[in-house]
Amino acid sequence: MGAPGSERAIVSITRWARRDEWRPRFDAVIEAHFAPVLGALDLPADELPEVLGEAFAPLFGCVLDDFVTCDFGPGQPSIVADYLKRRGFKERAPVKSYLRALEGSVMSVYEVVATPGEHVLLRDLVRGGEPLPVEARGASQSLAPGDHLAARVLGVNGRTYLAAGVLDLPPARAGELAQNLRRLARWFREQLARSARKGVTLADLEAAAPLDDLLLSKLAPLFTCVWLQTALGDVLGIRLEGDGIGSLLADMLAELPDSEAEAALAEARPELAGRSPRQAARSRAGRRQVAQWLKYQEAVERDGADARQGQPPPDLGWMWQALGIEHLR
Repeated sequence: MGAPGSERAIVSITRWARRDEWRPRFDAVIEAHFAPVLGALDLPADELPEVLGEAFAPLFGCVLDDFVTCDFGPGQPSIVADYLKRRGFKERAPVKSYLRALEGSVMSVYEVVATPGEHVLLRDLVRGGEPLPVEARGASQSLAPGDHLAARVLGVNGRTYLAAGVLDLPPARAGELAQNLRRLARWFREQLARSARKGVTLADLEAAAPLDDLLLSKLAPLFTCVWLQTALGDVLGIRLEGDGIGSLLADMLAELPDSEAEAALAEARPELAGRSPRQAARSRAGRRQVAQWLKYQEAVERDGADARQGQPPPDLGWMWQALGIEHLR
């Protein structure tokens, strides 16, 4: 059982997301969640409901939850702000409260510590802190201590609930994901400390916005990709390792990301039909094209060694690794 008003809120915002003015943005969010894994299989997204069966509902819930949280830039309303401005007069207070709580939520990795009564105690494996008591009448009967979840915990009118998009994770995958996210959070703080203006401390930045929440707000597709990789591997009887999801993890977990390197990955290339290497690497066919392009670039660099007076050619290995296509080298 979710928060009061949650069922009505989900139905209403799903319909709103499918309106003409919102559909392109919703489709882009869907692609961000599915393409890194589905591209490795050449599996169309519209086949996922049949392939996953009942497991597709919480997966779609995660995508919808993420879309609700999206910031589309200055002067652009969120879908919640747009919906409540134009249709809020039709909604009761619990629906509005749920949508506003969901809009400000982030996804994290949780371990079930205990299931007392109609609550579950969840420990946040990324941000730490004391276990949270979460009202989850139905979930408390299906969950057990030691279970792991990718989920959003919402504070609604002084009470705590789970959002609709809750994904079960195998303990090993949950632990690996949480560890990588903690690493990424440390790097994020280091980068902020280096770039902060003189006299501005991390404590000052933290007072303006929780840094871990700011980071997690951008990473929802990572959670669904990790879950989808595992789920499809089980359903299809194959092992999905490093292909598709690898490029996503490599981009996020680079120890020393370089602005010039990031620009090279994001630059549109005529050899890749006007796409950037990162965009092209989201599909199997695109990864083959990127591999061919990189091999050509490496050959050109080798042939130009004489003009560089014997200097070794630039090493493009970092790009193969960042895009998760070393196996095609």
